[in-house]
Amino acid sequence: MKASRWLIFIFIISLFLFWQKGNYLKQDSEELLVPIPLPADSSLTDKQIIDPKPQEINTSKHKVEELGKLLSTYTGTYGVFVEDLQSGFSYGVKEDEEFPAASQMKLPIILAVYLEYEKGNLNLDAPYTLLKSDKIEGTSLASFKDGSNFTYRKLIEFSARNSDNSAIRILWRKLGNERIRESLIVGGMKNSSFENDITTPKDIGNFFSLLYRDMLLRKEQKEELIGFLTNTISEDRIPAGLPAGTRVSHKIGTEDGAYSDSGIIFGKKPFILVVMSKGANFKEAPSAIAKIAQTVWSFEESI
Repeated sequence: MKASRWLIFIFIISLFLFWQKGNYLKQDSEELLVPIPLPADSSLTDKQIIDPKPQEINTSKHKVEELGKLLSTYTGTYGVFVEDLQSGFSYGVKEDEEFPAASQMKLPIILAVYLEYEKGNLNLDAPYTLLKSDKIEGTSLASFKDGSNFTYRKLIEFSARNSDNSAIRILWRKLGNERIRESLIVGGMKNSSFENDITTPKDIGNFFSLLYRDMLLRKEQKEELIGFLTNTISEDRIPAGLPAGTRVSHKIGTEDGAYSDSGIIFGKKPFILVVMSKGANFKEAPSAIAKIAQTVWSFEESI
């Protein structure tokens, strides 16, 4: 009799333990099923997971083929990236290939300055006193007297609108390399290197896409930067291939054999265009970029 009581007791205890274990496993599995927030990562954006329509895929194939034919007529290697800013659909030729960044690298430096301002670490209206050692021959700032004062905001404008190497060097020294490397990540330029001066057409396109979509800066800073990149001192590349009066917010890059232009084209349907080159002919490159812009405009505005 005692033995049977013990068996009943053990059976009840076993049932209790089994029930407890089941609750624990259920709770554990429910915790595992809780959606994990995606990191604040510029590569994980809605625009990159849009499911393109078959018609868009077929159309983009045609565009890529036509662009490929055009690019093959020029000296050197050209890379192109295009993104429709309404649909997020993009296409390109050699868009993931590395090219010399040249002055395209001014974009993440400028971004880093704005980010420091938005964090409260830098006053954009604080004065900076120009030193003789700041000046690089041939730049706009080189024409000013030593001791001239400029706000950091004005140095951003010189860097963006004039592509001024003296101004950008001052901002670079103010920030340091680490802040610039961080801004490359924030700006979607993960395949770019500040130290090695390389980037890709798609990386530059990511920067402008995030800027346009208010994913980089607060609206006030975004609009200011877009303004600084409009009506620049170098309008002979992308803007030259577009109808007169078309608003373009863009940044050029110039280095031996490497000529580029990239930005936002505010047509009926705004889109991003990035054109980069290496081994290019300096006499041919500006008109080649203008012709590429004209071709892409015809693609995008005909839709």
